[in-house]
Amino acid sequence: MPRRDNGEGTIFKRKDGRWCAKVHITLPNGEIKRVATVKKDRAAVKAQLEEWLDRNKKRLPIVEENWTVKAYMTRWLEDVMPGRIRLGTMLRYRDIAYQYIIPSIGSIPLKDLSVRHVQNAADNLTKRGVSANGVLKFRRVLSSCLTRAMREEIVFRNVAQLIELPKYTSKKITPWTLEQAELFLRETKDHRFHIAYAIMLTYGLRKGEMLGLRWSDIDFTNNLIYIRQQVNFLDGTIHINDVKTEAGRRTLPLIPEIKQELLDTAAQKGLEIPLFDPEGLLSSHNLIMVTSKNTPIGPNNFRRSFHEHIAQAGLPRITVHTMRHTAATLLKNIGVPVKDAQLILGHADISTTLAVYQHGDEKAQKTALAAVGAALYGAL
Repeated sequence: MPRRDNGEGTIFKRKDGRWCAKVHITLPNGEIKRVATVKKDRAAVKAQLEEWLDRNKKRLPIVEENWTVKAYMTRWLEDVMPGRIRLGTMLRYRDIAYQYIIPSIGSIPLKDLSVRHVQNAADNLTKRGVSANGVLKFRRVLSSCLTRAMREEIVFRNVAQLIELPKYTSKKITPWTLEQAELFLRETKDHRFHIAYAIMLTYGLRKGEMLGLRWSDIDFTNNLIYIRQQVNFLDGTIHINDVKTEAGRRTLPLIPEIKQELLDTAAQKGLEIPLFDPEGLLSSHNLIMVTSKNTPIGPNNFRRSFHEHIAQAGLPRITVHTMRHTAATLLKNIGVPVKDAQLILGHADISTTLAVYQHGDEKAQKTALAAVGAALYGAL
C-alpha cells in the first residue's frame, strides 16, 4: 500500500476491533494539531476523515470542541462579552438568553443549528404569548452570539439573521404639551425631586444622567453643566457609570432659571456648593439627587415618586423617559435646529434625534395649518 502524503490522514483498524482515523488539522487560532476519531464503523470513520480533509483543502479551521448552543452562549456571556458592552446591556442579554434562547435551542449542536431550528423557536415564543418585541430581542441576542461564532469560524453563517419575525409596531409616545409640563413643575415645586424634574424637562437628560449629576459638575461661574456620569441600578446594586456614549459626554449652557433652581435647592438643604471639578473621577460624592442618608437615589424609587406626582397633578401618565421626548418636542416647537437638539440631547446619531423630533403636537399643527390656510386663501 503506498504511503499517504502528510496531511492526507490515515485509517486503520485497532486491536480492539474499532476503526481509527488520524489527520493534522488547523485550529481557529492557526495551530496545527493531529487529531483522531474512533468508531466501530469504518464508513463513519472514513466520513469524518473526509470532512476534515475537505475543510483542510478549503483552508477552513476546524473546531475541536463540539459546542452546543447552550455551552457556547454561556461562554460568550461569561467570558467574551463582559467588558465589551455596558453592564446593563450585559444583564439584559443574559435575561434573554436564559429565558428564551437556551430553553428552546440550547441542546442543539452549534454547528448543526439551522434556520428551521431558530424559526421554530421564534414561532413557539409567539404562540406562548411572547410579544413581537420579545421575539425581536431573542433574535438580536442570538444573532450577536452567532456573529462571534462566525469570527471564531465555528459556524459559517448567521442563521438567526434569516428567520422571519412577527410584525412589530413600537408603542406610540405622546409627550406632554408645554402647558402640561408647566403644570407638573408647579405642582411639584415644594418636593425634593422638583429640581430633577425641572432639569430633565429643560435639557432632556436621561434618568441615569440626572441621578448621576453632581454639584461639582456645575460651573456656576461660567454657567455650564457638564454631563459625565450616570447612576444605574443593576443586579440589585447601584452603579456609577460613564454616560451611555461619547456623544452623551456633553457640556450644556446653565440657563438662569435652572441656575436659580439649583441655588435655591442648595440653600434649602443648607449645602455649601463644592468647587467645580470637570476632571473629577466617576463617583457618588456630591450628587444633587440623594436620599436622606446621602446615598444615590434608586431609579425605581425615582420612577415611583414621579408617577405619584403625575396622579396628584391629574396629568396624562407618561414614563420618566418621556420627559426626554417632551424636552425634544419643546425644542422642535420653538424652532431649535435639529443639529443643536442632537447636541443638547446627547444623541450619537442625528437620525435618533429626528425620530424623537417627529412627535406630533396639536397646537403646533394648528398654528402651521393656519399659516398655510392664510397663505392659500388670503388672496382669494
